[in-house]
Amino acid sequence: MIEFLKENWEIFFGFITSIGAFFGGRKLKRADEKKATSEALETMQKTYDTFVQDFRERYTEVKEELKQYREEQLQLRGEVIQLRSENNDLRKELKDWETKYTKLKKEFDIYKKEN
Repeated sequence: MIEFLKENWEIFFGFITSIGAFFGGRKLKRADEKKATSEALETMQKTYDTFVQDFRERYTEVKEELKQYREEQLQLRGEVIQLRSENNDLRKELKDWETKYTKLKKEFDIYKKEN
C-alpha cells in the first residue's frame, strides 16, 4: 500500500488539494455574499437616512409655510371684518343721502310747481 501511495502520490495530493480548494472556495463565496449583503444594507441605510433627513427638512418647511398662511389668513379675516363694517356704514350713509335726496327732490318739485 505504501508503494501504491508512493507511485500515485500526485493523484492523492491533487485530490486532497481539490477538496481543500472546494471547501476554501465555498468559504470565500459565503464571505463574499456576507460582504455584499453588508454593503447593500449599508447603502440602503444611507439612502434611508438621506430620505429621512430630506423629509424632515421638507416637513419643517411645510410647517413654516402653514404657519405663515394661518397668520395671513387671520390678518385677512380681520381686514374682511373691517371692510364689512365699513361697507355697512357706507350703505347706511348712502340710504341717508338717498332719503335726503328724495326729500329735497320733492321739495324742489313742489317749489318748481309753485313758481
